[in-house]
Amino acid sequence: MNNGVENQETTAPLITTIDPTAVQVTEPVTVPVVVPNTMPVEANVEAPTFNSAPTPVSPEAVNNTINNIPVPPVVPATTPAVIEETEEERAARRAKRKKKFKASVIFILVIIIILLGAVLFFIKTTSDRKIEELKYTCSPIGEKKESTNIDVNSTLVQSLYSKVVTSVREDLAQPEFNDTMKIYLAYRQIPEYDKYETNCTGFDKLKMEPYKCEKSSTFTPKGFTRKTLELKWKELFGEMTPMPKINIKLQNACVGGYEYIPNRDEYVEGTCKMNTSGAYKVSKELIEAKYSNNMIVLTEQVNYSGQENMVLPDYLKSGKYFYTFRLDMNYNYVLVSKEYEQKY
Repeated sequence: MNNGVENQETTAPLITTIDPTAVQVTEPVTVPVVVPNTMPVEANVEAPTFNSAPTPVSPEAVNNTINNIPVPPVVPATTPAVIEETEEERAARRAKRKKKFKASVIFILVIIIILLGAVLFFIKTTSDRKIEELKYTCSPIGEKKESTNIDVNSTLVQSLYSKVVTSVREDLAQPEFNDTMKIYLAYRQIPEYDKYETNCTGFDKLKMEPYKCEKSSTFTPKGFTRKTLELKWKELFGEMTPMPKINIKLQNACVGGYEYIPNRDEYVEGTCKMNTSGAYKVSKELIEAKYSNNMIVLTEQVNYSGQENMVLPDYLKSGKYFYTFRLDMNYNYVLVSKEYEQKY
């Protein structure tokens, strides 16, 4: 007998020592909790039992337990709720996406159309300008680069020269080669049978001074249409040269004398009693004609003179004058320019 207790086995408490450096936890470890037996050992007394299952502990909890860190309670993860989309919402979303796509396509198409319109406008404008240039500069026959002399007495040369040669009276009346002189030269090409008797209605003597239009037994004004003058203008200066709407009246003398009346689209004759005789003379001679590059250049030798002890006006210049004609697409030689070369 040992103190009244027979054959009693004593169970010593199980003490487990864990080396923190030797434990590597990769998965959750179930560690049973061992409660040391501190109660007095009595014979035939069974050790208390625990019916609860071991509590699973995560690796972090084990590590924290080892390091004496309080372990927070494990909160189970919650899965976010999935909100299902209704058929109407899906249809609305598809319609919205389709509408946005359609708007983008329309915007791109509008930009493309604008760009194409700009390109077409540029091409057309450039093409029209080029055509106009070609109409003015091109010729129906091939170019010949080398210059060739033409007989000054030939029909062609004499016909061209007769259209531009002027008298000393005309030179005194309009020394400058401008639109006033050009429309007068075109008027000179109108034959008498294209003129007809008319009246003075609408004639403005203030604009045509010193010309007047007063029908009487001794004077019946003549007239012609603008279309008649325009035809002669085109024959002399070309299809692409616009004709100015001005009166036919040289500035320094009574030469010309036709007023344009718009509401009648007619040129009406006026009379002038101013003495236009002069004491100056002129000698003009066509000395050369050359052809090259569809151009004909006429060279005119001019010498002005006056009566004894008379001084010539500055604008009566002796020397050489060059008339340049170009063959246009209507097979007309049109006047391009008149240039002066000083004699001395």
